[in-house]
Amino acid sequence: MKLTSISIAGFRGYLEEVTVDMEDFCVLIGRNDAGKSTVFAALSLYLDGGKPDASDYSVGGDGRCSITCTFTDLPSEIIIDDAASTTLELEHLLREDGQLAIRKTWVHGKTAVEVAAIALHPVVDGLEPLIGRKLENLKNLASDLGVLEQVSDRRVNAAYRRAIWDEWARTGSSTPSEIELALNAEDGKQVAREIQQYFPLFQLFESDRSGAESDQVAQDPAKAIVKSVLDKNASALADLAQSIADEITAHLADVVVKLEDFAPDLASELKPQDIVPGWQKAFSAVQFVDSNGVSLAKRGSGTRRLVLLSFFRAEAERKHEDEDQESRRGLIIAVEEPETALHPDLQRESLRTLMDVASMPGRQVFVTTHSTNLVQDVPIDAVRYVTTTASGQRRWASSRTDGKHDLLAALTGTMGRFTDHSVKLFLLVEGKNDIEGLGLLTKALAGGQHSGFLDLIDAESRGQVCFIPIGGCGAAALWESRLAGFDRPEYHLLDSDRTAPGGEPSKSTADYVARFAAQSSDRVHVHVLDRRELENYLTLDAVVDAFAGEHRQRFEDELTSRAQLADWAFLDIPRVCAEILHDAQSPAAPWVSLKPEKQSQKESRAKKRLAQAFAHPTVAARLIVEADNDLLRHLRKISDLASAPR
Repeated sequence: MKLTSISIAGFRGYLEEVTVDMEDFCVLIGRNDAGKSTVFAALSLYLDGGKPDASDYSVGGDGRCSITCTFTDLPSEIIIDDAASTTLELEHLLREDGQLAIRKTWVHGKTAVEVAAIALHPVVDGLEPLIGRKLENLKNLASDLGVLEQVSDRRVNAAYRRAIWDEWARTGSSTPSEIELALNAEDGKQVAREIQQYFPLFQLFESDRSGAESDQVAQDPAKAIVKSVLDKNASALADLAQSIADEITAHLADVVVKLEDFAPDLASELKPQDIVPGWQKAFSAVQFVDSNGVSLAKRGSGTRRLVLLSFFRAEAERKHEDEDQESRRGLIIAVEEPETALHPDLQRESLRTLMDVASMPGRQVFVTTHSTNLVQDVPIDAVRYVTTTASGQRRWASSRTDGKHDLLAALTGTMGRFTDHSVKLFLLVEGKNDIEGLGLLTKALAGGQHSGFLDLIDAESRGQVCFIPIGGCGAAALWESRLAGFDRPEYHLLDSDRTAPGGEPSKSTADYVARFAAQSSDRVHVHVLDRRELENYLTLDAVVDAFAGEHRQRFEDELTSRAQLADWAFLDIPRVCAEILHDAQSPAAPWVSLKPEKQSQKESRAKKRLAQAFAHPTVAARLIVEADNDLLRHLRKISDLASAPR
């Protein structure tokens, strides 16, 4: 399941309900104590099954706190009546937009949490909803309506509900209305339990730690690995636990039987207690230590953060099978201030690694930051900005709710502009894979016998060049205002998205170019690649080597065939590579049978591999020998602008 929004009310500083929309990757920005970490605390409370402390309830509130989360990527079926399967849609548990919204409410002084679905549900005046009614009650209602013959299985509550709902709809007795549907009654509890099995796993990495042995920054990478492995082996562990529990229970029962010989009354009062093993607790001591036995918690904060960064890198590179528990349920990683105790170079590396993790199937990554320099490295659509109103209310802004231009103006007005004044050139490209690809290509060019090329990886690390991923050509208005006050050259290098020689660029690209052309600024250079996109400047050998593996020969043969049938300069290389690789690995589920979202995820992973292929020696060599190559012209111009005195 994937989180699409969280609404908080009555929790800490969120007295009135406030909603934050979420994507696969989100950066939460705001001043100190504005309410960023509260969002993470609310997610932890909601997903980890916790209980609020007395101080967590909002001052001036009514002693109630509620957290509502909405989800997509829902389970295809659920089981809420014995072994009978049904769906969330058939049970009318979804909102009108098809998303699942579950609200949890805690009341100060009470132990139990109230669980409810916010759903478009059949409502009949004077009647309680059917969810939660007992079987006998449903039978009587079905009999009164004369629909017993329509009940497909008279042992199953869901079958009665379906027949009754169908009859209400046929006669116009019910009205679909969005209501708060309590899930605390008989079947309601089972619905809540079943749904919560699919909630995303949640892993929080906080910023402020004491350096104790229980330091979460030190232990959490190890704990996260333990949690991941345990979840992956949950079924096997459950079988093992049941086998052990059965054997223990049998031995305990033998003791009770023997006790009957001595004290029958006492024996009748005794029974073996249910055995529920705590696997997480069994591995709670797992942690990192150095060669001298010094725990990570006792090392410096920078070292602990480097281990954390390494954990994220490993997570980004780890391959997950479709049956992986994390992939089935989803995993949310929340990181407070990833820039803490890290060198500026590693701050950006940390952020890019987290973005890589977020691009994996079933992964979402949310981070908080105070660093304007880090914000410049993320697409504006990923930014969530919180402010506090004069009345103390929290307000979250995003490009979706406020528009990109207004969001940027608010950020600039309160957080200031970039602090890195050594920048000589802003280089704007469409995405983070373009940053990596251009960096590797220029490193190869600068390290060879080719003069006039600046190593962009080195230039960025020294602050000479500032890469900015614009997230597509729809962001012209955003960057028009964001960089105008720096008096530094800008070089915008855009994909053309052309599909044939002489074709027109895409409309979004053409509009982007036209907007900046109207300004007639010598400072701003906007250029469109001659070929479809950056990947079309790779060689066939580089692409094949990027996807080398057990299916290499099949991949090479198929890609060569595609290249012969189409113009390499305008072939959709990421999509073609993703398709060939998928069909080779999963012949039983061909590419055409995949949902568009799944295809897009595989294309994203292919683009990352292709970005790394720019380090292949044939790429720089081929570009050098090609006559009047437009990409080389762009790179020379970029090098000149970044090297010019200021």
